[in-house]
Amino acid sequence: MVYGKPVSKARARTFVLRRKDGSLVTYRGPNGKPMPVVKSYTPSHVTDAEGSIVAVAQQVVREGRASILAGALEAELTFFRDLPKSCSKKKREAMLAGIERPVTKPDWDNLGKLVTDALEGVLYAHDAALTDVLVRKRYSETPRTEIVLREVRVGQEESLALPAAGDRRDDHP
Repeated sequence: MVYGKPVSKARARTFVLRRKDGSLVTYRGPNGKPMPVVKSYTPSHVTDAEGSIVAVAQQVVREGRASILAGALEAELTFFRDLPKSCSKKKREAMLAGIERPVTKPDWDNLGKLVTDALEGVLYAHDAALTDVLVRKRYSETPRTEIVLREVRVGQEESLALPAAGDRRDDHP
């Protein structure tokens, strides 16, 4: 479990370098012609969120509650979003009960992509191993991301839930 507002995977930002006078910074391309210098970066809120997920996963591995998973994997990702600042008591209760669900951005696939990319190399070698992924968006008074990973084996399944950092309960599936 990773506490904090769920963050979606944002596309890398790309820009062309310019000098103070507005002219392009260039280099000589393979054909000898000047080419503009293009740079890309990932927004800091995305790298911060990925870092939080990695930190929790690494702590779980350090504590011996998980190891790198192999083979086909299943994932359950549940994203709990903040309740809106103003809503009726009735609507609030419906949101907390899961009757009313978040149908606004961020999209489920961008939320899931951030988590699966962050766990790559920490809990599994490559996210291509994920054969089944269930993603849920819900409301809560405690924003968080709950992650459950399972190795899929014929006739049996092993499960790994990422509890909160320092959470030592043994009742996780």
